[in-house]
Amino acid sequence: MIDNTAPKVKFDRETGIHEISSEDLTTENYDGKDYTAYWVHGNVYDDTIDYLKSRGHDLTQKANTVYAYQDSFWPTAQFFPTANGDFKFGVLPEEYANYPTNIAIYSYDYSTAGNPIFPNFTFINKGDKYSTIKTTTEGVSLGSEFVNTFSVQNAKDLTSANVTIDIPIFYKVIDVKPSQELADLAKKNNWNVNVAKPQVTPNTWSETSTFAVDITDKKTNLPVSINGDIQLLDITLKVINDLNYFLESGFYYQESSYQSSTGQKYTLPTYADLFKFISQHSTVEGYYHGEALSYENYELDFSKIGTKAYLVDKKGKQNEADIDENGYMTIVDIPAIEDEYTLVVTIPGHYEYHKKIKLSRTIDGKVQGISYSLYTDTAAAGDINGDHVIDIYDAKLVANNAGNTGNRLKEDLNKDGVVDIIDFNYIEKNFMTINPYFPTSNKPIEKLGKLTLEELKTRFN
Repeated sequence: MIDNTAPKVKFDRETGIHEISSEDLTTENYDGKDYTAYWVHGNVYDDTIDYLKSRGHDLTQKANTVYAYQDSFWPTAQFFPTANGDFKFGVLPEEYANYPTNIAIYSYDYSTAGNPIFPNFTFINKGDKYSTIKTTTEGVSLGSEFVNTFSVQNAKDLTSANVTIDIPIFYKVIDVKPSQELADLAKKNNWNVNVAKPQVTPNTWSETSTFAVDITDKKTNLPVSINGDIQLLDITLKVINDLNYFLESGFYYQESSYQSSTGQKYTLPTYADLFKFISQHSTVEGYYHGEALSYENYELDFSKIGTKAYLVDKKGKQNEADIDENGYMTIVDIPAIEDEYTLVVTIPGHYEYHKKIKLSRTIDGKVQGISYSLYTDTAAAGDINGDHVIDIYDAKLVANNAGNTGNRLKEDLNKDGVVDIIDFNYIEKNFMTINPYFPTSNKPIEKLGKLTLEELKTRFN
């Protein structure tokens, strides 16, 4: 059987940020030792295990694998589920005493089908200062506008703050303004709230944007003092590009700080929500391959030899490929649909290549786009007239142009600028074949009267 479905994972605590005090700690045994820690209990379950057990296989939920990534992009611990899939981990006070610690959980089943989304926990000493960027949406798609609220937690005498966010190119800043909470406080206390114009630094794949706010008393023009948790800014973003294929999306990084009314600056650990990204378009990328064309010919510009490539849907609508000088094809903004597309690649003097491609995936009942890495077969050389067979007519066309030179000769199969015996040899190699990628009723013709392949070849002597 084929199992591509990841196991289900659940926890007795919510994912996200946990402010921990000594009262939240309990003592439990782990690997024969007692630890006083903040404990999280989980369960991993794969229904395929139940099916295999019913078929006589000696398997339990122990067959699932669970890894932890603590403040690292690499696994830092492995948990071993019990027969019913239970596992746990404890976070010791010293692990978050001086700075918050983050733990992400990755799991996969007996067939190695893994969860693409890593449940994420952040543990912070209760009362420590930090900031968050909370989003108003669970999921976005092209054209969506959504608000991200920048807040400071456990502030002391806050009077101004700033946050820098590296925002991927999928989003554009539409607006930034005081949060409703800050606006209400300002009205109640007669404060003046100044939101600075965002400072934006463009990068290749993102824009690093800094947002700032300072609050003063209207009467005295002196800094105010805000204590506790405070929502400061509402930053509205719009999805302008949906060629993003991560199931969860967010920002590349974020950092923040605030200044107190006494002039002290606090640099804050900063955490931003992730949210579902529903792409409505797909991309296709990859090289095309023609038998007579060599990618070792570095002088050949593969974008100028007449090759065309496109995708066509069942209604006949085409999405054309951009082809660069190295023969790399890129097709973007392909509508994500349930039906298959047909890729068509036409290389001068080669068989027309066709391939069925499914360019979507369905998640939670929604059809979503994907990024597809294309690998084409090598199209046989010799179909000069494009009738999907290589026969005497193609051989005649090449022989009739023996010795001709030029840049765009269709009979010059290897594009070295001359029609010669090398080109004819491809005809001879593939003689009397039919295009395997295209259904055709055409039959290859072996000779024309007394004219044969062997006779045509003598023209190159």
